[in-house]
Parts: sequence; C-alpha cells; structure tokens
Amino acid sequence: MKLFNKSKIEEGNGMYGISISREGFCVAKTSCSIGEKPELEICDYSPWAQGVPDEKQVKEKIKELDLAAYACTTVLDIDDYDLLNVEAPEVPEEEVVSAVRWRISDMVDFDISDAVIDVFESPVTGGQDNPDNIYVVAASHETIQQRVSLLQNAQVQLSTIDIPELVLCNLASLLPENEEGIAFLYMMRRQGVMVLIRDSYVYIARRLDIGLEDLIQVNEGSDQQEPPLIQEANPQLESLVLEMLRTIDYYDRYFSLTPLSGLVITPMGAELPGFQQALTRMLGFNVRYLDMNELLDCKTPMSKALQEESFLAIGAALRIEQEESDEEQGQGEEEFEVARG
Repeated sequence: MKLFNKSKIEEGNGMYGISISREGFCVAKTSCSIGEKPELEICDYSPWAQGVPDEKQVKEKIKELDLAAYACTTVLDIDDYDLLNVEAPEVPEEEVVSAVRWRISDMVDFDISDAVIDVFESPVTGGQDNPDNIYVVAASHETIQQRVSLLQNAQVQLSTIDIPELVLCNLASLLPENEEGIAFLYMMRRQGVMVLIRDSYVYIARRLDIGLEDLIQVNEGSDQQEPPLIQEANPQLESLVLEMLRTIDYYDRYFSLTPLSGLVITPMGAELPGFQQALTRMLGFNVRYLDMNELLDCKTPMSKALQEESFLAIGAALRIEQEESDEEQGQGEEEFEVARG
C-alpha cells in the first residue's frame, strides 16, 4: 500500500476517494477524459449514525454504491499526522526514509520507532547556498492501522493513503493558475492550512493557528451592519493574514519564480461576510473561493455545505495510479511504500 505517489489525469481512468472526519465520511467517484472536465459520478456524504466512526456503516455504503471492485484512496484527517520540512539527507534514495526517521524523533509527540513515515520532495530553491529539503509525513502506527482496519473490514479495496496537502495538488491541476502558481487556504474549525502549489507540486505547506471558530466568534459578537472581517483592525484576521504574508514572502525569497497568481479558499460551510474582500485587500492579490461546480462536470449542482464535506474525497478520487518511465522518475514526487516501525 502506498502513502502517496504522483497523480496524473489520464483518459478512461477512475477511482474513488473516501474522506473521514469526526462528524462523518464522504465517498466520491470520478472519471476523467483528456481535454474535458472530470465527471463527478458519485458524491455521497453520511454523518456518523452513532457519532463515532463505524465500519458497518461504511460497509453498507460501499455495498449500496457498488464500489467494492474499485481501488480507493483515503485521506487522513489533518490531526492524524505531522508534516515536517527537513534538510534532505545525503544518502541513497532507498535509505532516505530510515535516515529521516531519527532526524525527526524530537519533532513528533509519539514513539518514532513505532511510526509510519514517508517522504516527498520539496522543489529546489533558487539560491545556491540553500540546502535541498524534503517533506516528511509521520503518523503513529496506531493511527494508520485504525484507518486501514476501518476500511478494509468494510470491504474497501484500499490502495493509497493520502494527506490533504497533496489532495489539493490534484484539485490545483484543474485550475488555470496551476502553472503560474496558486496558494490554497484550507480553513478548519480550530486551525488553517496554507499550501503553495505550482505545476501540481507542493512548494510550501504550513499550518496556521487561526481557525473558523476564531473568526466566527468575532463575527457573531459584532455589529452585523458592518461585518468586522471587512475591517483591517480585526485582531484574528490580522494574525491570520500576517502568517499568510510570511509564507508568501518565504516563497518569493527562496524560489526563483514569478509571483503567485492568487489565493483560492477551499469550500466552507460557514458564512464569513467580507472575508474574501478583506483578504484581497490585505494580501494585495486576487482571492476567490473554490467552486466544485465550475471545476467538475456535476450531474446535480453541489451546495456549499456538500462542497465543504466532500472536496477532500473528490480530490482523492482524482488520483491516478501509474508507473512512471525512467525519464520521469526523479522529476517530482516519487512512489514510496509505507514504512512501518
């Protein structure tokens, strides 16, 4: 089973993705044809009937949707793993995972000897004095085993485990700004994630301390005639924007590339009046919301709530497994097997 590998849209391929949260799970299936929008064949969100993940409920849904014969990618919850950016060790490729395991031992809060670890390359910087870095995905063996057992016991044909930062690359590949570079902002209840993507590769991935609950609390306690998110004096918004500007500045200083083309906010169920406009003004470039109805060929228009609940599963379903040629290998993300402690 792979943790992740290079994705590419090819004609005639299809897969399904499953995202699992503490509130429920979403199953999505896509099919792709070159030169056309991917077709969203299935998008089904189910809240947990008993309030906790239930393999019987997943199994019933997979049977209902007749998906047991298809390969599946599942997406880890953002709290289920650590994503670390470290200097690449000068060792043969097959020894990279072992080398970084002990390098990050003081950076995680679980036993590194019993961890699932994998890596993907960080694009090289523009400066000769800057070392090459890699991203390390680290999760406890227990966390990964819980997800694997939940899905395999539900008769899911699990082939790949992915993370939101890389799932966003699959969605970015469908955007016109992908080649120039685009920033994604993924806002959750208690934190945010900012991912800078160019040509479907992650350049920077950073977690932010401000979440939707922080912004919503300020908004609900204010004069609704003038939403505070439009005001630059909003302290929570200022903190969020400061972290985002630092991330963009790092990108501009360390990579010899043209400036990012803009910021895309992933679907949010919560209404934040003026949020898009405030970010546009404070960041100084174009900001827009990601609309899955524009990105995909949807049989039925998707509501904002459904988009929020499903965009990770859809992004996972856009993954295409393939073997790379010798020339392609080494030019970006490679295939890595899950390394268990």
